[in-house]
Amino acid sequence: IGCVHYECGGLLAALKAYEEALDIQRRAGTEMEVTKLLVNLGFIHVKRREYAEAMMSLEEALGLLRKKRNGDEERVGQDPQEEKYVECVLENLAYVMALANGGSDDEERLGEMIDMYTDMLRC
Repeated sequence: IGCVHYECGGLLAALKAYEEALDIQRRAGTEMEVTKLLVNLGFIHVKRREYAEAMMSLEEALGLLRKKRNGDEERVGQDPQEEKYVECVLENLAYVMALANGGSDDEERLGEMIDMYTDMLRC
């Protein structure tokens, strides 16, 4: 339902639908579905220019993916769907950080962005 609203330009309705679905999936304990919904929420927040919220959603999604991996580097590349989401989340998080930074000269923020891009390139 959230996807339909999003495609039709109803960002607020899409946001509400995805938040509802996220709540259901959290209760069901389906981490990959939660991850996907967090990524979709991140996209909606970007469209609404809510960069802090977008970063929170994407960072949570990345945290779930890293938790699933649990530091096991041998798992890298074994699950193509998981790898797709790791790449997607890292790429979008770096993009949102750049948007949120808005050309600022903040050295710490620039360092975070460089680290994010470095992580993305490692995937």
